[in-house]
Amino acid sequence: MKVLIKTWGCAASQSDSEIMAGLLAQAGHQLVERDEDADVVIANTCTVKNRVEVDELKEINKLKSENKKVIATGCLVQDKKHLDKLNGISYIGLNSQDEIAKYVDEVARGEVVHVFSDKKLDRAGLPRVRSNPVVETIQILQGCLSNCTFCATKLAKGNTYSFSEARILAQAESAIKAGCKEVWLTSQDNGTYGIDRKTNIAKLLQKICKLDGNFFIRNGMSNPQWVKKFLPELIQVYKNEKMFRFLHIPVQSGSDKVLRDMRRGYTVEDFKKIIDWFRKNIPEITICTDIICGFPTETAEDFNETLELIKWLRPDAVNISQFWPRPGTKAAEMKQLSGAEKKERSRQLTRLCDEITLKQNEKRIGRTCKAVVDEKNEDGTFVARNASYKPILLKDKLKLGNLITVRIKSAETKYLVGDFISKV
Repeated sequence: MKVLIKTWGCAASQSDSEIMAGLLAQAGHQLVERDEDADVVIANTCTVKNRVEVDELKEINKLKSENKKVIATGCLVQDKKHLDKLNGISYIGLNSQDEIAKYVDEVARGEVVHVFSDKKLDRAGLPRVRSNPVVETIQILQGCLSNCTFCATKLAKGNTYSFSEARILAQAESAIKAGCKEVWLTSQDNGTYGIDRKTNIAKLLQKICKLDGNFFIRNGMSNPQWVKKFLPELIQVYKNEKMFRFLHIPVQSGSDKVLRDMRRGYTVEDFKKIIDWFRKNIPEITICTDIICGFPTETAEDFNETLELIKWLRPDAVNISQFWPRPGTKAAEMKQLSGAEKKERSRQLTRLCDEITLKQNEKRIGRTCKAVVDEKNEDGTFVARNASYKPILLKDKLKLGNLITVRIKSAETKYLVGDFISKV
């Protein structure tokens, strides 16, 4: 059977698709990349970004109108609020994805399947087809422990269920032996890993660092309310040479009032203390954060506090989202700001962030550093990552997985530009 997997969303969603691809390949199905070549299309959906579910539903129903056999899965399906828009279309919940090969067979025979499961599915160690041969993405948990008023993903994934440490370590070790140079740990909130197992993310990272091999670890997004609980331990493991000096810690707003309305569980001062500790102990740390513009209770004064926080933070990267009400969330019931206001605030914040991130990158011009080549662009150029996980564009002929020395010759807002010097 020829199967196409379309994926929307975060690194965890991408990892789900890699796992389904691995299970399908193991069952003898052929993976294809074009709609016209597929007997069955799997639509792996997301509920996070703005109006992404609108685009996803349009795409899914378009495929159906073209007489394609479709299986929808992912967070949009799991939260069950859009199922009435999937008339005549098969769908399976997140915890049934390990049986995807069986459902593909059933749908290919003309059946329409609707499946949800309450079982706990530990995704660590499941078969996969890597989208990048030198990067292993490992999901370490499902769900989170926050109750943010704007988030629909919590409605889909529930509370944190941490995956087996032994299975995570085994997956990482196997990937490193297979030639992977980067191990990415991902989830809805890495900061909650192990709270249900009497451990934490710092302890897990320590154990991965002890694995044999020449590789780097990227720790995924962790929310401040959990990071502050084991901050010294986390900073200590970040000093290990196998760790990318990369911290993704979303603040969402610079206003304590808005943070309370969001139910984020921390204050601006908590966030600042975390940043101060990291920068004091790891000067080369790359800071990435997230901001939501136009939360329903955000006033002009609140937004100005966010701008001031960004000026203080001097982030290396910022994920900016205009608030969009998610069905079933508390924030969707609040009086909404106008689209024009949200758009204008987003523009202001984007301009400020672009100015700051460019200045941050320009500081590195003229430096020489070691990096790992982890991406090849369609135009034949390559991207390497230094110890701070900064992307470096290279026009030299290289190979994925090469460990190299480069010199930074210029900087852009999103990346550095370098010259290859030598292999390490």
